[in-house]
Amino acid sequence: MATNTRARIDWAEAMRELLDEIHPEAEKIVVVLDNLNTHTPASFYLAFEPEEARRLVNHFEFNFTRTTT
Repeated sequence: MATNTRARIDWAEAMRELLDEIHPEAEKIVVVLDNLNTHTPASFYLAFEPEEARRLVNHFEFNFTRTTT
C-alpha cells in the first residue's frame, strides 16, 4: 500500500491490511523497518481504538535497521 502522505495513520492502516487481509493466519509477523518516526507501535494508537491497537502490536515484531552516519 503506497500513499502520498507517508503519515503515521497511513502506515498503521497498511500494517493492519498486511495482517488482516494478506496474512490473516499469521500468529506473528516480523517486520524490518527503517527508523522513520512513523514506524512505531505508537502509530497504531493514533490510528485505532486502544483494543485494536493492542491487538495489532501483539501480532508484529519490529526490527529496526541501524542508522549510519
